Amino acid sequence: MTPIQEFVYEGGVAQRSEGFGAVRSPSFAFVTLCARTDFDRCRLLLNSMEDRVDRAIPHYLAVDRLDVGAFGEFARDNVRVVAVEDILPWWIRRFPGAKKWWASLKSLPIRNWLLQQYVKLSLPVQAAEDVFLFVDTDVAFVRPFDPRSFVRDGKVRLFRVPGANPVEHAQWHRTAGKLLGLPVQDYYGASYIGNIVSWRKDCVRALHERIERVSGRPWLEAVARHWHLSEYVLYGAHAEHVLGDDAGHYYDDLVVCHARWKPDPMTDDELAAFFGGLREHHVAIMLTGKARVSPDRYARYVLRQNAADAR
Repeated sequence: MTPIQEFVYEGGVAQRSEGFGAVRSPSFAFVTLCARTDFDRCRLLLNSMEDRVDRAIPHYLAVDRLDVGAFGEFARDNVRVVAVEDILPWWIRRFPGAKKWWASLKSLPIRNWLLQQYVKLSLPVQAAEDVFLFVDTDVAFVRPFDPRSFVRDGKVRLFRVPGANPVEHAQWHRTAGKLLGLPVQDYYGASYIGNIVSWRKDCVRALHERIERVSGRPWLEAVARHWHLSEYVLYGAHAEHVLGDDAGHYYDDLVVCHARWKPDPMTDDELAAFFGGLREHHVAIMLTGKARVSPDRYARYVLRQNAADAR
């Protein structure tokens, strides 16, 4: 039994989820992947959720085993700090002394960026919940958020923006097509990449099974053979073009997280202008960590009780 299952079942036996719908409501969990450099952003994210998200909802913080102790101060009744090494198979391990690479006995060495995607693709089938909401550490909630708002008639929101086709994403779409056994294309009609992304566990399990049928090998071994990958494109393309109506998703292109992707530094005036751009449908903000803007500079905007005050 994995540490994740121990957290959920408190020593009990984990059972396979049989789905949800009219009979019962789904259970939810948040998932955040954290690096040591994300420590202060992770603190702000958790603080922003204190009074805006139901504290009974589990929140998994996945970190390198070496960082479990450092992030341990964030552990609480609903927050569990788990080591990525306990989520991934035995054949993927950290290179001694390497910060950006992992060793693999069944593929080429793995970049940190790809490894985080493997964790997202692995964790849902190891935990007990039905629906997983992936929230990065550079996100912070500015308004109350109820994950049940992502469910309509038993179907879960799948963030999907049709027509969004950055040229640099073509390799991700081609990889998805190869893994899914679809006619390989540079673009499958939509982008599925966002800041608060919801997946169904049963769809993740079906995705694994599809990759194994197509490749003839364990799903992660097949995935790890590809250098270019987007977990969100892979999951989204599978849900839309393989499962279709059976995916249990509805499509939504509403951007609920006010985001700034530019890696450029920001002045105080630019920060104020960014928060001034909040709209009623925004429940969270994202300032990319690549910009190296200290969360101390904008925490006062985030932690105000009413995000409208930041305008």
